[in-house]
Amino acid sequence: MSIKRTLETITLDGGTLPFHFINTVRDRKVENIHDYLTAYDDIVTWSRRMELLDEAQLEQLQEFAEANISEARKAFEKAIELRETMYVLFSAIAAGKQPETSVLEKFNQFLSEALSKVGVSFHQDQYVTDIVHTGISLDKPIWLVLKDTYRLFLEDDRKRIKECRKCGWIFLDHTKNNTKLWCNPQICGSTSKSARYYHNRKSKANPERQV
Repeated sequence: MSIKRTLETITLDGGTLPFHFINTVRDRKVENIHDYLTAYDDIVTWSRRMELLDEAQLEQLQEFAEANISEARKAFEKAIELRETMYVLFSAIAAGKQPETSVLEKFNQFLSEALSKVGVSFHQDQYVTDIVHTGISLDKPIWLVLKDTYRLFLEDDRKRIKECRKCGWIFLDHTKNNTKLWCNPQICGSTSKSARYYHNRKSKANPERQV
């Protein structure tokens, strides 16, 4: 029996918040992909799963989106545009390639807007960086994603940024030897091994087809 694909059941194999956002599409290497985000309501649901905002803030976003359908649609389309821009950007980085200038320019436009909303506050004698925008904004979830993406560029080794060979998910390799090939060895790794086993058996059974 197949598992129902929902935002509540999606596996979190990206290793970091920005990649969890990118990986709301499955599978990027097939023609008929499954998109977990289809409306602004899904952005709220995903934000709840990621614990981006507290419940009161999430309810405010939901209520505002329901009362402002046109703005919610624009915010959703903006979020999807960001997600796809980030995928192209990090796919290139994972492949050890220079991202295209147009992709970087588009990403930096998103990043510049998000960072303009970031400020410093103090809690229990410790400072934290957070979104300090006052009022309700439907873009707040993607601002938080972008803030963490900026941190990722500053703190993480880009050689640990990888793209799953099987499904195309982007992930951060936390293994000691940096040798991880799949986002989830039990899912994508197992499927890839089974496929190789099947093709090897088929080749042995039909040696005349081998070149």
